[in-house]
Amino acid sequence: MWFTSFRNVIIFALSGHVLFGKICSLTVPQHRAVVYMLYGFLAVLSSMGPVYLMIILSHCLVLYSIALAKQKWLCYVAGLCCLASFKMEPFSSWQSGFVMGAFDLQDVLFYGGSGFTIMRCMSFALESAEKKEGIYSIFDLLKYNFYLPFFFFGPVMTFDQFLAQVSTRELRRKDDEMRNIRAHALIHVGAIIAVDIFFHFFYILTLPSDLKFMNRLSDWSLAGLAYSNLVYDWVKAAVMFGVINTIARLDHLDPPQPPKCITMLYVFAETHFDRGINDWLCKYVYDHIGENHDNIIKELMASISTFAITTLWLGPCEIIYIWSVFNCFGLNFELWVQKFFQQAPFVKLESKFPRAPMTFRLSVELSEGKWRSKRTRRAAPTSVKVPQMIDTQSEDKMSVAMSRRIRAVFGAVNFWAIILFNILALNSLEFALLVTKRLLHTGFPVSTLSIWFITYCGVQLIKEHERIMAIKEEKTDKAKAE
Repeated sequence: MWFTSFRNVIIFALSGHVLFGKICSLTVPQHRAVVYMLYGFLAVLSSMGPVYLMIILSHCLVLYSIALAKQKWLCYVAGLCCLASFKMEPFSSWQSGFVMGAFDLQDVLFYGGSGFTIMRCMSFALESAEKKEGIYSIFDLLKYNFYLPFFFFGPVMTFDQFLAQVSTRELRRKDDEMRNIRAHALIHVGAIIAVDIFFHFFYILTLPSDLKFMNRLSDWSLAGLAYSNLVYDWVKAAVMFGVINTIARLDHLDPPQPPKCITMLYVFAETHFDRGINDWLCKYVYDHIGENHDNIIKELMASISTFAITTLWLGPCEIIYIWSVFNCFGLNFELWVQKFFQQAPFVKLESKFPRAPMTFRLSVELSEGKWRSKRTRRAAPTSVKVPQMIDTQSEDKMSVAMSRRIRAVFGAVNFWAIILFNILALNSLEFALLVTKRLLHTGFPVSTLSIWFITYCGVQLIKEHERIMAIKEEKTDKAKAE
């Protein structure tokens, strides 16, 4: 979406937002949310026309009216019905037919702005239902929805977070914050150039459609191409959200971070390309139903509900159904494995291993347990809170090296399961089946075991990186407490 001729108009509109936002922050910071809303309102009007703006406002008004009832179930029903009207036929075509004209990004802007509007309105309605006294005004909803950097492409900030941050009157920056923003901006410029080069000179996305050519590739080449498809999609998402987040940080907001690099993923709980949607689903669906995520039945209900909404968000179709089923299974399978290894025979077996020294056990707890659960608490479809593969209490009696090896074994398998399940949505079912067959059947045992072993070593390196980051974070927290 950033790689067409229309991107110059988008960059121009965002540049205007930065300029007016800076002027407002220096002169009337208490009214900056109003300025953001007015600029976003005019930008949407000029780019998409008055009819599209009226469609958006009508949905905002409907969901605001529902929010007045302060009934959560009604907010969910109304919000999902509004979302379905943009994602399912014939309602989506009927609404898009009102928008006149045609240009490169019309469909992307129409469905992007509409979909994110519904998610924001649902967040507003659910937060209003939580409010003990009164309700937020429709003016608050409009300020929230028409913040231009988030309007068309996301990410979604929940209403409570946005309201708290945009209402701050004293605008202060942390030490070296502007230097970090400038550094990230330069990195994203370089990433945009790199993506342009990949888009024009590489054929990562088109090669999988030629199955005859794919059949002539070696097992390693096929596996590398499947992995490259996910990396390419991640880079595009990271660039888009990175640019938007840089602008939001200039506006003194703390937006959802770009997605985690696909190379660092070895659990389904962190497999997401949009942390905003991920946080939204976790807060309002996954954590709400699954609670503490230790009950298999509740976890199953939570993940099914989460992926049902994710399927609606992505647009219901056969390939999305298959993608949702496989990823939902992966999330639940992690919990099933955890429960399986908590059974008495395995606890007794693990207790035979020598107990690790306290300092090293602290390190592995930080890297494998406490830090990970804090980092992935807001996960869901695309992600969910990570269930531990091995009981932490039993792990205290196991050596650190053995604990890491066992986790890396599962992580290596998960890594390729994540790739195989997600190339369904990025490419085709036929390509995913071909890669699966070559890795598990035709290439067994040489290609299968060699690729698995290299992945296993990679997961070990990732875990070491996470351990170091966890220790640094623990030291920082202690320093702040003191």
